Amino acid sequence: MNVQPQPGNAQPSQVSAFPSKAEITAFLFRSFPSPGTDDSLTVVDRTRILASIASTLGELGYHRKKAYVLKELLGGLIPALVEARKRGAAEMGIHPAASLASLDAAVLGARGRTSQLPFGEDELGVPGFLYMVCRAFGVDFAYRVRTDQHGESIPEAKPDGRERVSKVPSDEPEAIKQRAIYQVLAKSFGSVELKMDILRLCIHICEALPDLEGVLDFSAELLRSSGSGIAPGPEDNHGSPALSIDEQLRLWTNISRTVGAARQLGVEHLAAHYWDDFLLRGVDLIPSTSNHPVSHAKDDLDTVAKSTADAATGPFLYNPFSQNDPVKSSKPLVVAGEEAVFRVTLQNLYDFDLEIESIRLVSSEDDCDAQAQACHVGPYRTQSVFLTATWSKSGSANVSGCMAKIRGCRERWFPLFDRPWFLKPDIKVSQNHRPVSHSIQPAQAEDRPRKKDNRASQGPVPSTLGLDIISALPNILLKNMSLPQSAIMLLEGEMKSFNITLHNTSESVTADLVLPTFEDSTATRFQTALANKELTASELYDVESAAARTSLRWLRESDDANPIIRPGDETTLEIEVVGKPGLSNASIQISYAHLGVPRSELKDRFYTRQLSIPLTITVNASLDLTRTDLLPFNPSFAWQNQQRRSPQSPSATKPERSMTTRRPSSMSTRPKSAKPVGNENRFQALLSRIGLSPNDTSHCLLCLDCRNSWSTPLSVSIQVHAPTPSATQSSTSTFPKLTDASKLTYTVHESLLPGHIKRILLLLPRVRLPAAHRPIPSLAAKKQFIVPTSPQTSRAAQLAGRENFWYREELLRSIHATWTEESTQRTGSINTRNIRLSREMVKAYMLPEIGVDMSLAVSSHDSSSDPEHHGDVEQFSPTGYTVPLSTFLTLTAVVMNHSPAPVHVLLRLQPRLDAGGGDDGG
Repeated sequence: MNVQPQPGNAQPSQVSAFPSKAEITAFLFRSFPSPGTDDSLTVVDRTRILASIASTLGELGYHRKKAYVLKELLGGLIPALVEARKRGAAEMGIHPAASLASLDAAVLGARGRTSQLPFGEDELGVPGFLYMVCRAFGVDFAYRVRTDQHGESIPEAKPDGRERVSKVPSDEPEAIKQRAIYQVLAKSFGSVELKMDILRLCIHICEALPDLEGVLDFSAELLRSSGSGIAPGPEDNHGSPALSIDEQLRLWTNISRTVGAARQLGVEHLAAHYWDDFLLRGVDLIPSTSNHPVSHAKDDLDTVAKSTADAATGPFLYNPFSQNDPVKSSKPLVVAGEEAVFRVTLQNLYDFDLEIESIRLVSSEDDCDAQAQACHVGPYRTQSVFLTATWSKSGSANVSGCMAKIRGCRERWFPLFDRPWFLKPDIKVSQNHRPVSHSIQPAQAEDRPRKKDNRASQGPVPSTLGLDIISALPNILLKNMSLPQSAIMLLEGEMKSFNITLHNTSESVTADLVLPTFEDSTATRFQTALANKELTASELYDVESAAARTSLRWLRESDDANPIIRPGDETTLEIEVVGKPGLSNASIQISYAHLGVPRSELKDRFYTRQLSIPLTITVNASLDLTRTDLLPFNPSFAWQNQQRRSPQSPSATKPERSMTTRRPSSMSTRPKSAKPVGNENRFQALLSRIGLSPNDTSHCLLCLDCRNSWSTPLSVSIQVHAPTPSATQSSTSTFPKLTDASKLTYTVHESLLPGHIKRILLLLPRVRLPAAHRPIPSLAAKKQFIVPTSPQTSRAAQLAGRENFWYREELLRSIHATWTEESTQRTGSINTRNIRLSREMVKAYMLPEIGVDMSLAVSSHDSSSDPEHHGDVEQFSPTGYTVPLSTFLTLTAVVMNHSPAPVHVLLRLQPRLDAGGGDDGG
């Protein structure tokens, strides 16, 4: 500093600094040695000059100029080091390219001792100098883990010699979060190409020394700095590194070659730090399709028991055991003691194959036995590998990541990042041209209070896969099935049974809950039909009743009989299958579990496994009802049978006058001993049986056209049963059992050749239902009221539709049709729900609300009449009489009320002449 007097005034002298920073900088650069200008300047002298210039520029605060000088310094060192390496190799008598392999342990030990010097010391050596140059260009090694020759981490220090505050291991989630944010922010500071050039120079210097650890550190850092540092999503394409493919391959090869050279020298701990923290992008448990456990509530057993007891409404009750995964658990389920398979998704954003020597899952529980395996990840892709793990105890566990050993890199823990992450930088640059929030500042920078940075909360958030480890479960396999090739052929309505044998392969767990459920191909068709909102109530009932008749069912001795399969034992289940139209395949799902306690003592939740047995079914057509007709029937046949059984008329008991009866010529009878031959004789025998009881007087004629669609002759048997005695059964009984012989009236048998159609005639007693206008029920489970979407009809039309429905149901209860194949004795039932009734048919089947029975006799109060002159009254039909002329007659009318409510009637006599003179009598 020079002090000079100020001329021209008498004031005290003023002090000024000389020279200024600009002058000092200009003076320094005048001494800057240009390359190739002075051959007499040795490399050592040139290095000393450039080092002095860089040190002075750093003291003056010109960090960018200092970085430029340091870059020139490194550029001049490389040729000298290469030349020295060649001379050393020549003196040793080896090729220069083989100098790495000939490096002895003394040289490596010196590198190790030098690298252990703290950064604040004066003698840092070449490695410390290179790290200092990289920091000057914005390449920070603050998160680098340094290891000694035993593989233990070495604590690092700040440039002033103090230890770093809250040193975090580099593979911890918080360190990865900070490193990811810093890497994104550092790309917005300075020139990325300039940083990569400095790292290339450092790699060349370390190769020329040679310094194996430096080669690994700077090569890995170059790959890291050139990478995107993000976790891209499935559709993102912004993860490519800034290096060319050839340079990436060269760096990867250099790392592998350097690690191999270290192994030859006996240094096993030397390895690089892997450059992409987002290696693990997904971990998913692969559920087994056959024995994956399913969670159930305790009430599910009661639901299935109710569904089994009520076969008619079972398919419309929720059956939790009929679905593969009815209620998804909050966490995946793993069985203790069994190997679980996980799909692990790995990410490689670089353009070279990534060779992973070993990778295994890491769990929060110590009882996890994870199996390690090797794999390859292709260039620039996400790839899935499958890893296995086993837990020995039940409870909860979390898969937090994986331990991976990549070729040329040290084994480290990779947390799970399953969500995409990308940070848009918003940089504020400080005076030393470094990112304020995430750069490693000198000590005095940390002493100043800084504004809280919210970007720390925007870093990548690691995830974990939660697991529920449940107790051991049995494992049941299908050992044998009585059906060949799991296939069966049926005719429509035919029932067959087969056996399946189950084997418990578990060594110590008993299966005390075995519950078979069934699914078939007709369910989809029924569900589609039930979803049709335009169906009427009667059509919906037909669909529900067809769906209620299950195609398969379990035949067991009693509802309480539950098989128990002990370890290594077997059990046999008998299954019955019914041929239904549209049935092509089915599935038998055996749900089994180990409860360990009675069902009444079961806790809130238990777990089952399911064994699915596919079944192929072929259903051929057997016998169809092609046409149906229902006609009124003349009551004269019933009256004639009553008169034949009691020849005397009821009026014959009166002493005043007698009434005789005569048989019409159209009626003929046959003795009971005569055997009917042919369809006509069968019908005549049927006519001879009606009217034998007092209430069996009104009938209708049911005509059924049956067609044999099978290739062999079939015999048809149709049973006619007595009507339902009370109206309450019509509302509660949907599918009555027609096995009561006391209710069986008669049976009609016919034989049909293949492809032939035959009409079968049935006489049915007319009925009167007391509650024929009640709403049409639904077989589905109780549900809220739903506004119908079908076209609205009038009240009268709705009542007529209900009446048709209930009389049709009564008709279906009265008949039961079966077929038999005489050659093979195969039998089956005929679906009579195809019968449809029109309004005229319902009127023919319906007994009128009021019935009137009239009889005529000569009046006993007529004293003027001469019985010898007038004659007697003769009855020749239920309503036909022959009476004498000019004679007073007594008309007796019996009014019968067939409805459940009393009625008030008005009887009026209205004579009329019958011009035709028929048997009806008028």
